[in-house]
Amino acid sequence: MHDDDFAIPIVRLWEHLLVPIQGEITDQQAAELSSDVLEAIHTTAAANLLIDVSGVAVMDSHLCATLARLAASARMMGVHSVISGLTPEIVM
Repeated sequence: MHDDDFAIPIVRLWEHLLVPIQGEITDQQAAELSSDVLEAIHTTAAANLLIDVSGVAVMDSHLCATLARLAASARMMGVHSVISGLTPEIVM
């Protein structure tokens, strides 16, 4: 269980889940995010997952790997994932 004051929101829009990530993300928040999103996919039967990282100034390799694993896990549940808001520096 985590402190909801620091939880990353998961917004349901019809058959989509939107996850806007902003600021610095701790390792604990990243782990909780994965668990929470996968649970939301299961309970809502979402078809698509959109993770918006435009509010993240610095993405370390751990957060990148966490998001990649989350997208792969969602894919195994039949959900198409899109990660948006990446800067060219982060992509490279």
